Amino acid sequence: MGRLTGLAYTLANEAMREQVAKITADSYEIGEQWLRTVAKKEEFPMPPAEFVRVLHAMIEGLVLQRLLTPELIPDKVIRAAFTALAMKR
Repeated sequence: MGRLTGLAYTLANEAMREQVAKITADSYEIGEQWLRTVAKKEEFPMPPAEFVRVLHAMIEGLVLQRLLTPELIPDKVIRAAFTALAMKR
């Protein structure tokens, strides 16, 4: 409930939304830099800058959907989503 309340507050508060956007952008930059140190560019399914955003969106979406409908988003589904991204190209 706290997470959902926080999201609703942020959506309704422009200053808070701007702060979250800044923090998230900084986090993406840090994540992208880290990814570049652990794997070669060609090992990713997409450019590292996009990959960190996709991972974040998948995590947020899967967590929210798991909270709402745990019977539809079991561990098996979550593992399958990330396995699909990790497949060799």
